[in-house]
Amino acid sequence: MSQQTIEHVDSAVVEFRTNQSLLGRYSGINPSRISRGMTGELPFTAEESRAIEDTVAAMRELQSTIPHNLPLDWSQYGRVKPQVDTARKQLQDKNDPMLSRYCVVRVGLNFFDRVNSGEVLMRPDQLSCACFESPGLANEVVRELIVLGYKAEVQIIPLMRRRSETVKVLSQIGFASEEVAHVD
Repeated sequence: MSQQTIEHVDSAVVEFRTNQSLLGRYSGINPSRISRGMTGELPFTAEESRAIEDTVAAMRELQSTIPHNLPLDWSQYGRVKPQVDTARKQLQDKNDPMLSRYCVVRVGLNFFDRVNSGEVLMRPDQLSCACFESPGLANEVVRELIVLGYKAEVQIIPLMRRRSETVKVLSQIGFASEEVAHVD
């Protein structure tokens, strides 16, 4: 992943006629940190790589709005950064929308989080537990928990949460593949 990020930064520097340090600043990464990542001294974390990818995508989006494809002056950091941040937020909302509601599985006074080595782990609140966009998948978890001897129920939570934070398949939360073969 880090090598891909290095190549991504190098191509963005050429594309936007800027430098690594400035690209790092737009990404929220300290210039000395971006330098160490680019040399391979300290590889980029997954979070840093994602920040760089999202920033480059936002910069492309912003550049595409300029008539006649005139290049933006990326060195005008104070003026351009808020626009890059807005473009990044718009892309995030498009690629990973906020859900207006989601489902959780209540087990007694707690909420289901995951199964780890056969042990059912719970969380005290519905913000930090496993969440599901699909009530059907949440009901499948309830059925699996009943098999394990737990009384559980699905609750619909009318709060905002990103789609990427939801469970898509039961294997994400520790159920074995043979237990989820009948999910679809």
